Order: sequence, then C-alpha cells, then structure tokens
Amino acid sequence: MTGYEGETADEIQIQILDTLGRTTTQYFFADLPDDDIYGWLDANEEIPQNVEFAPGAGLWVKSANNSLALQFAGQVPTSDISVSLREGFTMVANATPIALNLQGIGVAGYEGEIADAVQIQTLDTLGRTVDQYFFADLPDDDIFGWLDANEDIPENITFNPGMGLWVKSNDASLSLIIPGIEL
Repeated sequence: MTGYEGETADEIQIQILDTLGRTTTQYFFADLPDDDIYGWLDANEEIPQNVEFAPGAGLWVKSANNSLALQFAGQVPTSDISVSLREGFTMVANATPIALNLQGIGVAGYEGEIADAVQIQTLDTLGRTVDQYFFADLPDDDIFGWLDANEDIPENITFNPGMGLWVKSNDASLSLIIPGIEL
C-alpha cells in the first residue's frame, strides 16, 4: 500500500463477496507502530496467514481515500488464465499488467446463441451497472464473442490492470479465459 498515513478502521478494506453480493471475508489495512503492525488485519484484528488470491480472482476494495495505490506481487501470466465461474455472479479481475481488450476474453465450455448464459457487468462506485456485455455464438452472423446490450460488437473496450468485473453465469461448468501476455 502506498500513500497510507492512518491507523486502522474502515478507511481501506478488501472484501470478498459471495454470489449474492454479501461480504464473506474482510481485511483492513493498519498502521499501528506501537504494535509493530503495518499491513493487513482480518475482521478479528489478527494478521492473516498465507492469504493468496488466485490470478483472475476479483476483490472489492473500499477506500475513503482515492490517492492510495495497492501494490500486487506475483508473476506476469504468460499463458491463459482460466477462472471457474459459479452459477450467479463471480468477481473476476484483469490479472495482467496491461489493459485487456474485451474481445480477447474467452469463455470455455459455452454452447449456445445469445442470452443470459454469460454476462460481464461493469459497475460504478455506487455498485450500479454501467455496461453489460453478453457472450454470443451466432455462426449465421459470423459472431463468436462479446456483444453489448444493443447486440452490437463493442469496439475498443478495455479493462485496466487489476480492474474487477462481475461475471454472471447460469452454468457453473463454464470458465472465463483471460489471455496471457506474450513476453
């Protein structure tokens, strides 16, 4: 975390949500020099042990301060990342260090035309849906990829590194495929 000059509380949180949007796990950032703590605490105000987030896993980050920056450690994915979808909503993130084009994201196991089978939704800071994209397989129209709410092929839609997306699926056997980076 860079730019943080506080103690602890609700100022900076990471929240993991279930398919209904309910918080299942919370972490708070703390700077408590008297207790020799500078880092994340869990909801019991204990230092979490061995917490890892899988590449592509999305998290809600809540901050009262927009000048802070989260730092992530890990390896640049050079092969595709498969994120298993569950029935309902799954939070997914761009796990690459570069902007990701919507049309580069795939869906494994999808067989159908267009419907609510797989959707990507982007939200504003209040949790309202801003954009929706639907995965489509329409061979008669030479379409295999994402369409917007008007059933047009969206162009130049990118998701910045670390950006989270809600992915809604009605089939728990599907996976979202995030392309790896060519080095």
